[in-house]
Amino acid sequence: MIFDQRIYTTRPGGVAKQMEIYEKYGREAQVRHLGQPVLWAYAETGELNTFVHIWAYENAGDRATRRAAMGNDPQWGEYIKKTGELGVLTAQRTNILLPAPFFTLKRTNPGEGSKMIFDHRTYTCRPGRVANQMEVYGKLGREPQLKNLGAPVLWAYTETGELNTFVHIWAYESAADRSTRRTAQEKDPKWAEFRKNSAEAGNLVAQRNSILIAAPFFTYKKD
Repeated sequence: MIFDQRIYTTRPGGVAKQMEIYEKYGREAQVRHLGQPVLWAYAETGELNTFVHIWAYENAGDRATRRAAMGNDPQWGEYIKKTGELGVLTAQRTNILLPAPFFTLKRTNPGEGSKMIFDHRTYTCRPGRVANQMEVYGKLGREPQLKNLGAPVLWAYTETGELNTFVHIWAYESAADRSTRRTAQEKDPKWAEFRKNSAEAGNLVAQRNSILIAAPFFTYKKD
């Protein structure tokens, strides 16, 4: 499986307007061809005036076939036209991600679950060191993180785009739920052991994160 992570930047105040025309003109066509998204959310903190959507495909060929069909759909063409007329988009970046060895996607059915907030974390490693960092995490960090935070929405690393990076996304009921869970994690001795070993490995060079709010048309069911 591969994931297509798309991050769009709008003019200040443009995210709500773009989501409105997407829901009205684009969402039906996109879901018809691509299936339900892994995530569709917008930034509350961090990279403001951005929104993120992530789509899952079986492989590169499946992605190409589905996106070609969407591109030929008149309904999608109408959405692209309306987007151009609105004119709030200023930038886009796309990463193709591969699932970490220990991650299996959990699909959420349409209308299932509830509105959530998402902690979207991107880490940059020294060139060639992502695999080693995932090994350290899989051995020492994954167990305490699953215990305290629950299953991630996504845990994957880049194949194209921002290379030498990995992404993990966590869902929370609220800011208070996030604070409670992360406080418990920081007090967990096994998490402290992972942090120590991660620092000693010296793989990481940068980190950024955004708190995302679920789009009005997106829900997620947490384990």
